[in-house]
Amino acid sequence: MKNVFIFFLLFKTFLFAKGSEADCNLMFELSFTILLILLFGLYREVSQKRYKAKMDDLIYQIQEKNALLKRLSVTDKLTGLNNRIKIDEVLNYNLSMFERYENLFSVIILDIDHFKKINDNYGHQVGDEVLKAFAKILKENVRITDTVGRWGGEEFMIIASETDSAEAVKFATNLKKKIINFDFPKVGRVTASMGVAGVDIGDSIEDVVSKADIALYSAKESGRNKVVCSL
Repeated sequence: MKNVFIFFLLFKTFLFAKGSEADCNLMFELSFTILLILLFGLYREVSQKRYKAKMDDLIYQIQEKNALLKRLSVTDKLTGLNNRIKIDEVLNYNLSMFERYENLFSVIILDIDHFKKINDNYGHQVGDEVLKAFAKILKENVRITDTVGRWGGEEFMIIASETDSAEAVKFATNLKKKIINFDFPKVGRVTASMGVAGVDIGDSIEDVVSKADIALYSAKESGRNKVVCSL
């Protein structure tokens, strides 16, 4: 609308200008001034659009980088699974949902059997490949509502939402079979021991994890390659 008004003003100037030289000079001066104003307005409008486009692109890039940094901050670098920070966050969320709505959840702690021997016999690089392959098995076999992460070293954790301990044992048992049947790079057969614990009224996060950890210890002490549920 502003440009239309300026064009209209310029047209009126030409229309009502007198024929004398002085009037013509005045007309041209006024026309030149109006033209400068018009060009400046157009330049500023284009500049503002370019500036806005650049700012929008910059904001998008910042948002993308922030999202990447956030993902990296909760991701285990080697396996690509969730790290302890994210696991703790999900555990606390599930506990709050249990306390508020009685939504059950269970915790499964998995430990690769005799992993130290793998490192000693094949080297740490092969050991890392085993960890990555193990993590891939977990990612491909959990439900979309479950959370899987690296708990530390060769230990992993699955947080099974909306799942009681009996259902978690069935899931862990099927997962154990998947692991046994997998051909790990340069190592072949690998087994895992698993401890399962369901949340109970009055439990803290430490209580649930401790119960699963005790069950895992029992599985390893009783021969490994077993699933044990806490009492």
